Amino acid sequence: MVDERLLWLAAMMAAGTALMVASGQPQAQAASPTVASASVAIADPVPDPTPLRERGRIVLERAPDGLFYIDGRVNDTRVRFLIDTGATALILTAEDAARASLKAEEGEAAGALQTASGSSAMSWAQAETLEVGGRAFDGVPAAVPAGGLKVSLLGQSVLSKLGPITLDGNRMVIGEDRLD
Repeated sequence: MVDERLLWLAAMMAAGTALMVASGQPQAQAASPTVASASVAIADPVPDPTPLRERGRIVLERAPDGLFYIDGRVNDTRVRFLIDTGATALILTAEDAARASLKAEEGEAAGALQTASGSSAMSWAQAETLEVGGRAFDGVPAAVPAGGLKVSLLGQSVLSKLGPITLDGNRMVIGEDRLD
C-alpha cells in the first residue's frame, strides 16, 4: 500500500510544476502523470476574500487574478488560502506556519517540493485547529515547504470535508444547499 505522505508529496510536486508553467520558468517533464494541479502563479494584491454565506453554503467571488481565495484560521492565526482542488493536502507557507506556531513533527519524513522558485525542503506539521468556511477541524496535517510558496493552499484533505464544489461563472460554491 502506498504511504499517504508520498501521495501528498507527489501532489505538491505537481502543484510546483503547474506554478512553474504559469510563471513561465523552465521546468523538467511533469513530475507525476496521475496527479494534476489547478495552481497557477499568484498575482498581488488580492482583495479580502470574505465569503458569503448562503443557506449553509460558502460562496466565493473570483479574485482579479482569476483564482478563488478564502480566509481561515490556523491555531487562531488568520491565514489566506488559495482554493486548490489539485493539491491533496493543506499546505502552509513557511511564514504562515511560523505565525501559527506550527513545528515540524519529530520522526516525520521530510522531503523536497518543487516550486516556481526552485526546489524547497519541506516538513510535516500538525495544526491543532483549523477554521475555514464556518467549520472547525482539529489535528489537521499540513505540509510546510521551507520557501517558494507565496500563499497557503487549501487542498483536498480539507475541501472534501466542506462539501461539493461547483463553479458558476465567477462564483465558487462550496457545500450543500441546506434549508436551515
